[in-house]
Parts: sequence; structure tokens; C-alpha cells
Amino acid sequence: MNLFLCISVAEGCMLFVAALVSNQLVTIVTAAGVTVFMLMPSSIFRRLADLPKFFWRYPMSYISYIAWSVQGQFKNDMIGLEFEPLVAGDPKLKGEVMLQDTFGIQTDYSKWWDLAALVFLLISYRFLFFLALKHKERASSLLQTTRTYLDILLTRTPLKDTNVSSRRHQPLYALSAQEGLSSPMS
Repeated sequence: MNLFLCISVAEGCMLFVAALVSNQLVTIVTAAGVTVFMLMPSSIFRRLADLPKFFWRYPMSYISYIAWSVQGQFKNDMIGLEFEPLVAGDPKLKGEVMLQDTFGIQTDYSKWWDLAALVFLLISYRFLFFLALKHKERASSLLQTTRTYLDILLTRTPLKDTNVSSRRHQPLYALSAQEGLSSPMS
């Protein structure tokens, strides 16, 4: 479930980025940048306790879907495990201690809270994607209406019909009826 939710949230985040940016190349670069920003507080490169508090720990660690996924996966894999000690005769190391000391992951809450955070982020990114599409649709229709009115006012003649269907919905004609083409049967 953790992996599926992480992939779904990443898809939602990239859909939101793609809705905001119109150029395909700029979208790819922006999406890669967003992914790097999501990776930084995820405890993969550095422990969360070692990152600066101002930007990386407090706003970014809460909106980073990768951080929630990694923490949930580590908790799922390590809680309940016992590791052999480095020195014979010492007590065995518990997975909870390894999570806190080695990875800097707090075990105050369970892995299910991490999954709930991923579900919340999934819903949030899909809602933001919907809002971005609606905003773009409203802005483009407003721009088209404004342009039409400006053209009418400036030229004082009505424009060509703006309700012409696309090239895809043009009437179909036989190949033999088109200029310069002959029927294969003739």
C-alpha cells in the first residue's frame, strides 16, 4: 500500500505541475526539480534532524510525499525486529532503536499515520490539479472573450465565426472528389 500510495501521490503532484506549466520541456524540468525538493527531507541523503529547520524540516518534511513513504516503509520493515549486537554478550538491538538512532525516524506514531498522510496528500494534489485545470479553462475562455471584444471594437467589423469546429470535425469527402486525386478504381 505504501508503494502504491507513493506512486499515486507522485503522479498527482506531476499532474499538478503539468497543469501549471504549458511547455512540455519546461514541465519536465520543473517536475524533476519538484521531485528533488521532495527527496531532500526524506532521510535518504541526510537524517531529518541534520537538516536546517527553517525550510527543510518544517514546511518541506510535511508536504514531502517521499518522506512520509520512506518513514512508513522503514517502520513497516524494522519495528519488531531484533539485531545481533556488535559485541558478544550485549543485549540485542531493537528495530525501534535503530530507527531512532541510525535513521532519525521518530516512532511516536505508527506506520498507519504515514499512510494516512499519503492519502491526504493524494487527495490534496488531485484537488489542486482540478483547481488548476478549472482556473486555466476559465482564464482561457476569459482571454478568448476579451480578444473577441477587442477585435470587434478595433476593427468595427465582426470577426469570422469563432464557433467553427476543429479540423478534426470537418465533413468527410471521398478521395476521388478531392482535387488532384483520382479514385483507385478508375
